[in-house]
Amino acid sequence: MNRFTLLTMHFKGGAKDEVFLKDGVHFLDYPSNGDLPGSKRADGVMRQGQIRVITVPVMNDAILERIVLSSPGYGTAAATAAIRVELAR
Repeated sequence: MNRFTLLTMHFKGGAKDEVFLKDGVHFLDYPSNGDLPGSKRADGVMRQGQIRVITVPVMNDAILERIVLSSPGYGTAAATAAIRVELAR
């Protein structure tokens, strides 16, 4: 399984959590329409290709200061259209 994107969450106090977003789990080939365990297709957004919704749970209770997306040496990078953060209730 290829690792496409490294998502790093940086928290107040210096802690960080890293999550690898993977091909076949979170991402799918551009022309494909299959189901994946780590994302769902955002229907109605594009006429060709696809946009997927990926949910990453935040386990750290500290204040989230920044999110960094990187493709550290894997040769392929996924395009990111938006990032949305929801506050815990």
